[in-house]
Formats: sequence, structure tokens, C-alpha cells
Amino acid sequence: GGSSAAPVRIAGSLGRQGKATFAAAMGCCGSASTYGIDPATTRDKIQQFRQRSGGDVLVMAIKDQNVPGKLCFAGAVEESLVQELAEKLRAEPHNEKVEMKLDSYDAMYDFVMHNTSLTSGHSTFSLAKAYFPRGRTMVKILDFLAEKGWGLAATPNFGGVESRDDKGNVTSCVDWPVFVFYKDTSQTYTAKHLFLAIKDSNIPGKLCAAGPVDSLEGEMTQALGPFMSDVKSEKDSYDEDYDVVWRNTSLTTGMQALSLGKKYFPKGKNNIAMLQCAYKAGWRCVAAPNFGGKGDSWPCYIFRQVAELSEPPELLFASIKDSNIPGKLCFSGPSAQIATDATVAALKDVPDNAGVKSEKDSYDEDHDSVVRDVKITTGMAAFSLKLAYFPRCDSMLAYLRAMAGCGYQVVCCPNFGGMLDSWPTFVFEKRAGELKPNAFLAVKDDNIPGKLCLGGDGIAGDSALGGELLQALQELCGPKVQQGSDSYDSSFAFAYKHTKITSGHATFTFAKCYFPHGFVVEAVLQVMLKHGWKVAGGPNFGDNGSQWPGMIFEPVGTA
Repeated sequence: GGSSAAPVRIAGSLGRQGKATFAAAMGCCGSASTYGIDPATTRDKIQQFRQRSGGDVLVMAIKDQNVPGKLCFAGAVEESLVQELAEKLRAEPHNEKVEMKLDSYDAMYDFVMHNTSLTSGHSTFSLAKAYFPRGRTMVKILDFLAEKGWGLAATPNFGGVESRDDKGNVTSCVDWPVFVFYKDTSQTYTAKHLFLAIKDSNIPGKLCAAGPVDSLEGEMTQALGPFMSDVKSEKDSYDEDYDVVWRNTSLTTGMQALSLGKKYFPKGKNNIAMLQCAYKAGWRCVAAPNFGGKGDSWPCYIFRQVAELSEPPELLFASIKDSNIPGKLCFSGPSAQIATDATVAALKDVPDNAGVKSEKDSYDEDHDSVVRDVKITTGMAAFSLKLAYFPRCDSMLAYLRAMAGCGYQVVCCPNFGGMLDSWPTFVFEKRAGELKPNAFLAVKDDNIPGKLCLGGDGIAGDSALGGELLQALQELCGPKVQQGSDSYDSSFAFAYKHTKITSGHATFTFAKCYFPHGFVVEAVLQVMLKHGWKVAGGPNFGDNGSQWPGMIFEPVGTA
């Protein structure tokens, strides 16, 4: 039956009456099968969780591939804060009709704005690119949240294949950018952000910037010049959502129509030149979301301004090309060769990686050095029940351990690729002093049963962490959740089965596929934070449209 009840307006807290109406409005579309628990209980459950474990994490998800467009919040924020942001958004072009309400699909979020337009939308009848982010509006949102004490830490990407034709070819994909904020009391940064979006499947290629660009406009033109001959700052009628646009840029391999080269693979040297230029001007990477849908992929970088200008840290850029024979891990930056040698040494002892070596070929000119014959994912997995291109915990941890050993910390993970390819990418900063290796979490949600896998040095020994995660997952995904080892990959320290981190494939409902459940993501991140781990980046693995969201955690010590 359709939901005939009017959408519920949630004022402050849900009174008894509010809850009843909310449950009625749920109708049959937000069924327990989507969540594993009764949707009417989700808010009580997350409140109980926050009282026990704290509320230092805010999850914001953009649902633009939806009617109405939505901006969803899960976290211990006051309604007045979200109302104030909604008011700011209504002053933005394309967002005049934004209102706060909750419908039957919003059971895993505290507050939801409806009628938001944070991207160019599906652009059916225009030449504009679909779902390209509105840079200025994004900067407004991020600056506002930073002023309120929420610092952006990472942007893991959720999504996957929505439909295929009768031959199994992908016909549509969904892409859900997710923003993770932590309560932030440090004085390292100002509240200002710079948003850069790469539009490489465009003629001409463009790098679009929103925020206080200032002198960076000329500096960037100069920095990119040696790599892209005709680069210049010039806006056209499609660029109204941005402050500055550099044209004729080339930050990926582009469409590659007539070559065997891989499409949209990032050019390491070019990206490093761009990042170094922004760093010199006092900006630091905090996250790298991916927008898209309908087959396009728009990698973005989000920078935050440092409070005091200082010598910028050395940068390292790395991209995984695993749906390639041979598998490659491509490094660029001043110490690329050191990183390559360290990774080769670390991977040699990992099963199936004995043949790794440092070697470049004619396809690798855009990178400083390359680790060849790597197996960082399960590969094609054609003759097995394993998921194709799912990240291997042992390889990932060996690589992250090698990076920490060289003093490199992940600061963001941009996601390159078109609809069908996924090129997980990592931006590292060189840090002083000894670094502890990072931990790695992977979500398998278009898998039956759904799984969440976690591994890392210091993870397996923390049995309290395993137990607390299990408790949170059972409360928010249902009593079916079990903790055990992953039969396909015993190198993960913890594996949880029957998890529902997203709406999954959503076959028999009108719910959107793979849309993340905000409360579940918040709870996992809050438990990790309590145990001294903070998410630093969200690499996306996958192939042929399927996506495996990942998260890399930096050890921050327990408060």
C-alpha cells in the first residue's frame, strides 16, 4: 500500500504522537527487511547508543539522484543547527524550496532537508553534465559546519549498479557521496574551504574551483602549464556554480577512445603539481568526494585553509590499477621511488605478490614510479564465489604499513574512473616522527549476507573494540549480525555478517539502492573513535559498476 499519511514534521524531539504518525507514515516501503530492525525504533536505538558511546561524529549524505533531492544528517546535532543551514541554503540558487521533513525513507537519519539541489541533477535535456557538484553551495555547507565546530575528515563513497540490461551490461549506476565530520576543537585550520572538481570527460577538460581562490588563479595556471600546454582560467555558461575554472586541463587519461590505455586513470604527476600549488597557498587536503551517477564520475578535492602559513608537507600520490594486466600501483611525488621500493619490500611476503617489482612501461609516463604485478584486490575472481576486485586486507595493510614506515599518512582518497572502472587513489602527507600503521575497513553490501570487514595492526588485539562494534551492529542492523572470520579473507581481524550498512540492492522496494544508513555508519565510526581510530580517507574499490566502499583509519590515540 502507498503511504497515505502526510510526511511527518519532526519538531525538536518526537513526542508520543510524533512517533505513532512516523510509524504509520513508514507504510510498507521502509520495511524491517531494509534495515534488519523495525524502522520506527531507529531513533530510540541511536539515542541509547549515543548515551553509551558518545556523539562526536556527524554523517552527512547527499541524495541528489532522487526526487526530491535530499541532504541527510546523522549525528548528535541540534535541530536548530540544521534549520540554520537550511535557511542559508534557501538563499542559494536552485535551493529556494529546501525544507526540513522526514519521510518513510529517512528512518536512518536525524534530520533531512528535502528539495535540495547540490549537483546539476540528471540534465536530461541539456548538454550540461549530469550530477556535477555545485561547488559554491558545497563550500557554504562546509564552511558553516566548520564554524559550528564540525571538521570534515573523510568522504567515503557509497553506490553501485542500479540496473543492467538482459545481457548483463550496466545501464545505470547510483553514487552517494558521504561526508564524515568529527567534533573539532583544534586551532589548526580556519573555517574556510576550497572545493576543486575535475571534469575530464568534458571537451575541454576543466578544473573547477569554488571558495576563496585569490592568487591561486594565476599560480595554478603556471603550475599546470608544463603538463598542459593551453591551460587558462576562463569560465563559460556551464560554470556558474564555480568561482574560477581552468580550461584545457588534463588530470586523467581521459576517454582513451583509440588506445589500449585505461580510461580516466589519474595522471600522478599532474595531480601532484596541482596539489602542491594549493598546499603552497596555505590549503590542506581534508577529503576527496566523488560525485556522479548515470555513468559519469566527478572526482573532487576539498581543502581547508591552515590558520598559519607554514612550509607545506611533502606530498605523495598513489593509484591502484588492479583491473589491468599486470596489476600496478603507481606513485608520484618527490619520494615516489622510496615509496615504491618500500611497498615492493612489504608486498613480497604477501601471498600472490611474490613477483612484485619496481618497473615502468610506456603506459606509465604520467607517474614517477610503479610497483608492477601487485595483487591488492581479489582481481577478476572469474571462477570463484569471491567478489571481483574486493580489496585484500593483507595486501592493503602491507602497503599502508610500508607508507607509515616511510612517514606518510593518508589525508584523502579521491576516486577516479568512469561508470565501470574504479581506480582507488591515495594522497599522503609526509609527517615528522614515527607513524603507526593505519587500519582498513571494507563494506560488502551487494553481497548476501552483507558484511563489514576490519583489519589492521592493533585491531585484532582489541577485543573490546570487536565486542562494542558487534553490540552496535546488532542494535542497529538486527540480532542476526554475527562476528566471525571472513571465510574468503582471513587476514581481516574482524568480520561481521548480516550487516545492513546500506539499503542494499533494494529489489522489491522503491528505496534507492545502496544508500547508506546514516545511524549505522555513525555508530561504527563513533566506536572506532572511542578506541583511538579516526577515518582519514575513503577509497572505493570495485569494477564494472559494483562498488566496495572502504575506509582508512589513522591512529589518533584515545582521549
